[in-house]
Amino acid sequence: MLQLMDQTGGLDVILGFKDIKVSSDPGTAYLYSSLDSELLGRVLAAAVKKNVSAYLEEKIWTPMGAESHAVWYTDRKSIERTSCCIGATSRDFARIGGMLANQGQWNGKQIIPVEWLKEMTKIHGEHLSKVAIAREQRMGYGYHIWLMAPHQIALRGHRGQVIFIDQLKNIVMVQTAVYGPSQNSITNFQELDALLAGVVASFSANQ
Repeated sequence: MLQLMDQTGGLDVILGFKDIKVSSDPGTAYLYSSLDSELLGRVLAAAVKKNVSAYLEEKIWTPMGAESHAVWYTDRKSIERTSCCIGATSRDFARIGGMLANQGQWNGKQIIPVEWLKEMTKIHGEHLSKVAIAREQRMGYGYHIWLMAPHQIALRGHRGQVIFIDQLKNIVMVQTAVYGPSQNSITNFQELDALLAGVVASFSANQ
């Protein structure tokens, strides 16, 4: 699907799947799908009557005090690829993590409503309690966010980018490295998770 989007606009790709039959009832099965994120981006843009880059800038980026502009990769129709592809500095990614670690607050501002953050980071159904990433079942899934352990959440990007947040200990870690070929993905994710867990454990031991 991502290869098709490189050849044409994202909406054209979405419309090409409109006749596919749904194999499970809504709210009963998990399937990670970049196409769903692309469609949600189109819905959001239509609802707020502006592109999602402008909405991000207005609602999060500027209130958060980002030091650099966010760059959002677009398709051939100049529409944001909402399944992925925001580029920013590591410090600005860390600001996002800090905001999520502090119940949606940053610089004294309530940027994300507390109730929304609670809904975003909880399990909505047993089928989301332990899902697959890199073909390995090991973590929960909220509203487009990975639930790694109690009070630990993560925004995970394509091939290894991650913003990890421990909400209980107020720990935020950012990785912007890029993994190698996909056949190594399970090992890559295991090594990264071991690193994150080790850092959290070292903080706990020193408190």
